[in-house]
Amino acid sequence: MAIFGVIAVACSIGQHDHGGRPVIAVPAVLAALLLLGALLLLLSSSWLAVVVPAVALAAVVIWAVLAAELGEDTGGALVLAWALPGSTAVLSALPAVRRWIAARRLERLSTDRG
Repeated sequence: MAIFGVIAVACSIGQHDHGGRPVIAVPAVLAALLLLGALLLLLSSSWLAVVVPAVALAAVVIWAVLAAELGEDTGGALVLAWALPGSTAVLSALPAVRRWIAARRLERLSTDRG
């Protein structure tokens, strides 16, 4: 979670005129929700709990990069900043993951009934 806070601070370049505390708070909250979603995914409860905050986090990072016109002299680090949550969203939404979640839910239901 701290990595997304660092990314947010890096995107603001020490200038909080373009958003202030939300520049740091929004990615931090989304990162916390992403960690919660990862836990729910591991417990085979929900794949959407990972996809939604991951997409939102990728969008916030892309917006911050475009709004602050960052990207020069970063050596591709900003590509990783949006690609990691973006790829997390894509991988979590794969049909195999959704089938695994559904199968685990059915297994739990049949165990509870029987």
